[in-house]
Amino acid sequence: MTVNAGNSDSFFSRIQEILKYYNLPTVSEFKDQLLSKMQWKKDINRTIANKWSTILQEEMKEKSTLKRYNTQMLKIHETHPVWKTLPPLTYEVKKANIKARLLTGTYLLQEHVQRFTGNTEEQKCQLCQIEKEDIVHFILRCPALNEKKTKGLTRT
Repeated sequence: MTVNAGNSDSFFSRIQEILKYYNLPTVSEFKDQLLSKMQWKKDINRTIANKWSTILQEEMKEKSTLKRYNTQMLKIHETHPVWKTLPPLTYEVKKANIKARLLTGTYLLQEHVQRFTGNTEEQKCQLCQIEKEDIVHFILRCPALNEKKTKGLTRT
């Protein structure tokens, strides 16, 4: 089988570029291997998903809002563990949404609101009014959330 590589707009040239981009075997190597259709599709889909997972993980490292997120957990075609543990109840999905926003750093705490509004005075927690509301206070120290935290920790 000969492939017309001279014309960069040809079908075969474009296929060669795509195969090279995804580090897949060449057309002639595919011809020599002769995998079953299902195995071929599985291998292609896994390779493409791995390529895009890697690209996404690299881009995520550059995002300041994702600095607390474990980028290695993110994979194309795989659900994040936050979503895997949910029963199909509306309030559980809402709670998981908050967890996901806390994980990605996109949950607006008073610390963030202060930065956006340009307010120079310290923004106290809306729930307890004791100290500045940042991620550490919200998750660990806020006494207004102690009952919820204790309830969640004792649940089996």
